[in-house]
Amino acid sequence: LESQFNGTKKVSMIDKDARAFFEDAASQDDQDIDMSAIALAMVAAYHEGLSLDRYHQHFIKLHKKVLARFQEILDQDGQDDVQTRLAALKHILSDTYDYRFDEPVAEILDSADIIRVIDRAKGCRSALALLYMDVARKCGWTIDGLNFPHHYLCRMEKDGVRIIFDPGEQCRILEARDLRALLKDAVGEKAELSNDYFGGLDARQTIIHLCNKIKLRYIEMGDYGKALDIIERMRLLEPNEYRLCLDAGVLYMKVQDKDNAIDALEAYIEDAPDSYDKHEAYLLLHELTN
Repeated sequence: LESQFNGTKKVSMIDKDARAFFEDAASQDDQDIDMSAIALAMVAAYHEGLSLDRYHQHFIKLHKKVLARFQEILDQDGQDDVQTRLAALKHILSDTYDYRFDEPVAEILDSADIIRVIDRAKGCRSALALLYMDVARKCGWTIDGLNFPHHYLCRMEKDGVRIIFDPGEQCRILEARDLRALLKDAVGEKAELSNDYFGGLDARQTIIHLCNKIKLRYIEMGDYGKALDIIERMRLLEPNEYRLCLDAGVLYMKVQDKDNAIDALEAYIEDAPDSYDKHEAYLLLHELTN
């Protein structure tokens, strides 16, 4: 392995402006970050020469239209409750703009890249969840992501009332029996619901979840440079997520950047809480340094 790195140079993945943008986002409280702006910045490098203004304007338009629809419902004697808020979201994103679930197996880049999702009005569930979460948050509403097995869902809350809905199925509200059925399909007939499945995921975690899909697709394609680029953007956004350091270390090895590979693996070893988790990193580091 050592011979593979002879004469190689350090790889610089992210320009100064992008780095500053993500570092600024990392310093913000989660409720203050702009999900749509970050999601667009994550994939901007893959659309060279494309102006992002139209996509930023699209998110603004969605927000304004949802608020207008919400007000229409209230003017028709509707109640300001969580069901009404979801109805306004559904009317605009699902019924008007026809955002739909797109099976990501064959075209995960199109399904997870938020620019392509907007162009096609189709995406994987975590991309659709990001759309719903961004708009709802800008309306001042409480919403989280739920990384349910094989399904990325959304949960809204108002006045102690919570509803879970599937952004990939036209905002279908899921009751306990529906969630149990989804779990059994995903995990097996003996699986039962537990609190582990209902920990809400915030804005950053939702963005990271979506970006992992892009990373995995580039790895499958053998495009390690682009996979590494998005990993480094993720690390800037979520600098305390130690697991990203291991991904970065492996990918830096793939692009023959020994110095950065060592730095990333050492950072992982320092931060990983479990000695078992560190074992793979120690082995990779040994290959690089011996």
